[in-house]
Formats: sequence, structure tokens, C-alpha cells
Amino acid sequence: MDEVVGAAPHLRAMDHSRPRPAVDGASVVRRLGVECVPEFLRHLVSGHSRRAGHINSPFSHVFLWSQMKLIDFVHHMRPDLSRQSPCLTEGEFGVQWPRTPTPISKGGREMKFGLLYEMQRPYEGTDIDWNTLYKETLEQCELADQVGFDNLWFVEHHFLTGFSGSPCPEVMFGALSQRTKNIRIGFGVSILPHAHPVRIAERVAMVDQLTDGRVEFGTGRSNAYEQTGLGVDPRNTRAMWEESLAMLPQIWQSDEFSWEGEFWNVPSRRVLPKPFQKPHPRMYLACTQTDSFRLAAERGIGVLSSASYATTILAEHVKTYKENIKNANPVGAFVNNYWANNVHAFCGSDNQQARETAAESMKTFFGPDKPYIAGRVGAYEELLEAWGGVPEHLEADFGRWLRQSDEAHKEQAAEAGISLDSGPGAARAAISELDANTLADRGVIIGGDPESCIKAIRLYEDIGVDQVMMIMQTETIPHEKVMSSIELFGKEVFPVIRESEKASV
Repeated sequence: MDEVVGAAPHLRAMDHSRPRPAVDGASVVRRLGVECVPEFLRHLVSGHSRRAGHINSPFSHVFLWSQMKLIDFVHHMRPDLSRQSPCLTEGEFGVQWPRTPTPISKGGREMKFGLLYEMQRPYEGTDIDWNTLYKETLEQCELADQVGFDNLWFVEHHFLTGFSGSPCPEVMFGALSQRTKNIRIGFGVSILPHAHPVRIAERVAMVDQLTDGRVEFGTGRSNAYEQTGLGVDPRNTRAMWEESLAMLPQIWQSDEFSWEGEFWNVPSRRVLPKPFQKPHPRMYLACTQTDSFRLAAERGIGVLSSASYATTILAEHVKTYKENIKNANPVGAFVNNYWANNVHAFCGSDNQQARETAAESMKTFFGPDKPYIAGRVGAYEELLEAWGGVPEHLEADFGRWLRQSDEAHKEQAAEAGISLDSGPGAARAAISELDANTLADRGVIIGGDPESCIKAIRLYEDIGVDQVMMIMQTETIPHEKVMSSIELFGKEVFPVIRESEKASV
């Protein structure tokens, strides 16, 4: 996933110390209309115009089919409709967290705890029990809500057999909105080039209404393998991401919205519904490397980091981001300087065994034996041959997968300036050689008994990370163990962290 440089000069930083006046629809249209398109998009508009014909492209039918399959599953579930919605309060960014954060000395807010879902479970070959997977996921999320987790995050991935069962997470969000009470629900992330921005805005707003304002909105671009499967040219996805990201906050804040861009045109329309949170949910960027951390800061949006770093290395990235975002030109109505980092985690009563479980989960997460990997490497080889090289913003993605290619394609990659020895792929290759205790002690995993997990979380807290997004449900950890781990974190780990934070104020 790669990101964007550019500012929205017409969206200035808001003074949150004063009451926000009521928004006049006509003034919003004038302020956010076509005449106020950001400068970098004016440049795009002046070039070749790509109209909004993507809605009828082949990938839309693939996406619709995957949505209908998951909707059919959720339709037959029996949510507990007796649950009452949480009482929310108005705050500086509109609706606030159902659990009122306790300020702490470092950064002024408490550490948060989330679960990140690819939706995996043990399988054989390509035979995955989807019905059981989704039922188990809902059960885990309900328990997480009950024992005090703060966030749920769900990815969007396509075609990754054995790796991800989450092609349309907003369908799961509909079920979770009625089965959870307090926990916040995050798009982790929504792939902007895969859908029309109006459709994305509508889905996010509907989930935000169903959850009484519990949505967090992460964004990304995905990768060439998934993009080509959906009929999207990977070379266009950075510009598509830029344009969609600029449109979304305006759609949510405008009474009527219109747009003329390179990839999408929208005549004047009322896009409904609007989000429950005002002016809109917090926005984030999926990040794996230095450039994307910098871009998130420039755009004034939060970081959802999936970098496999020891906390000593991650610390410098967090510090730089927190400093740089002070000078942001926010793409939305406010700056979100929140950093959440994903990490494989498992808590058990036996310290060593739990560490080994977390380490095995991380090392098998990306392969090398996943059913989709050979096809993915082949797709990258074909694109490299067809293009002769790749744009700079795709080099890290190609380098990660061409590391596993044959010598001829490795040579071709080197000639095209693609590094095979850097980026997240190289980091994960190095980490695969480390033992469980080293990984746990350095905070690369959060694993072990409650005391060990508390120590690992402290490492993230000390460097300014605002949330750890724990990956617990994987192919190597069965449902019963995931449930046990969730309960241990909620009952024996989080209370210790939270109590010590209160004492430090």
C-alpha cells in the first residue's frame, strides 16, 4: 500500500476550543465545490480525464459476488438485539469514544488495545470452512468487547487463499454493530482504488450510523496482484488513492456534492447517509515503510503500521511522525495524529509455550506455503516483463515478491532498479531466523504469560505508540486458544496497564 503527497488548502486546521457552529449546506457546497479542488487535483483535471466508468468494469462483478456470499451468511445469524447502544458524548472531534479515555503523561491519552483480523483458521489444501470461520470471528469479537478491548480492525483482501477471508469487511461490520456495545470498529483498511468514492462514503457512513459513531476509517491501495484481478491498472492506483482520499471528507461534510476529476466525475448530488460522527470519522493510512509514515504526517491522518520492527527501531519512526504531523495540511477537517501498530500476540498461562505459539503464528503468517503465493509471484513476473520496469511507488511491493522469483526475473528486477534486499519482505525474512524469546523480548511479538505480555506492551507504550492491534486469529491458533488468549488479555493484562497509567497522571 502506498500513499499520497498533497494538501487540501481549503480545509484548514480547526480551533476545537470553541463551539462548532451549525453547518449551512449552501456554504459547504460553495466552500467545497469544484472551484476549490486542491491544487494537485487541478493538475490531474488538466490532464487526460478518466471518467467514472470503473463502476461497470469486470472487477465490480467479482466484488458484488463476494459481498452477496457474505451477506447470505450474516442474514442467517441471530444477533442479540436486546443489547443497548452505548451512551456517547460530544467532544472536540464530535462523537467521542464510548469509553472515555484517561489522559496519561505521555501524549495525553491512554494505550488502546485492538484485534486485527485477516480472518484465518486452520485448513488443509484450499479447503476452508467459511461458515465456521465467520461464526468463530463474531464470537471472538463479542468476547473482546465484553473483556475490554478497545478496537476491532478488519482488512480488505481478495484472492489470497489461505491468508485472508475478508473481501468485504463492511458486511461483518453490519453484524458486529448489533452484537457489540462499546468496542470501536475499524476499516483496516478500505482499498480506495477498488470502488467508487461515493460507494465507499456511503458504506462507511452506514456502519457509523449502525454503531452510533464507533467507526475508524483506514485507507490503502492494496497490491498489484489483487489490483489486476479486479481490473485495476496498478500504475494508476496512487493517483486513484489521492483523488478518492480528497473526495471522501468533502462528501461527508457537503449537503450536495459534485466533482470533476481524472478518475471520477460526480454531478451535483446529495450523498446519503452522513456519518454519525461529526464532521467525519478519523482517517488513517496503512503504512509499512518510511515514505508512507512521512506521507501520513503530511496528510494529517493516522498511521496503521504493519512494519515488522523491534520497538527500538520503530521508536524513531513514531517520533519523526509525531513531530512532522504538527505541520500537516490535513486532507480532512482535523488532524489525527494516532499511531496503531499491528503485532502477533498470544497470552497463555505457560510463558514459554505461549511465546512459541505467538512466534509460530507470525512466522507462518505470510508463507512460504500459502496457496496463493506461486500465482502472486507469477503475476509480478508477468507485469515486469510487460512493462520493462515499474513506477517508483510500486518498487517496494514488487521487490517483496520478486525476492521469491527465479534468477532471470531477479536479474531483470535489478536492471529495473528494484531492490530485493530491503523493505518489509527483507525484514520478515530476517525475523524468521529469530527464536521466540528474542522476538518476545524485543517486542516483535507480544507473547507469553500475562507478565510477559505486559512487559512487551510497555515497550510500545514507551515509544509513543497509541494502540497495539493484535493478530491472534491465524491458521496456527485454533478458535478455543484464541478465545482463551482474548480473555487473559482482558482480565489480567489490560487492567494492570490501565491502573498504572492512572497512577502516572
